[in-house]
Amino acid sequence: MSRRGSPPIGPGDHDGVVAFGGGSAIDAGKVVAFMSGQSRPLWDFEDVGDWWTRANPAGIAPVIAVPTTAARAPRSAAPG
Repeated sequence: MSRRGSPPIGPGDHDGVVAFGGGSAIDAGKVVAFMSGQSRPLWDFEDVGDWWTRANPAGIAPVIAVPTTAARAPRSAAPG
């Protein structure tokens, strides 16, 4: 994605975005999915006032996120 507003997904018949990785990689995938159908540059959606309402909801591609980081949940050594 460039500052000039080039589309983050190239031409083709894409069903959505699959993002692998940790938090930053998944966040980047969400931005690609969000920007795939928008006509404005990314900064036009900055969290200022109601700028988020400028987004075209129909232009947001579906996202599948696959986290590859280990969870910090407690683990039990004993079965059950």
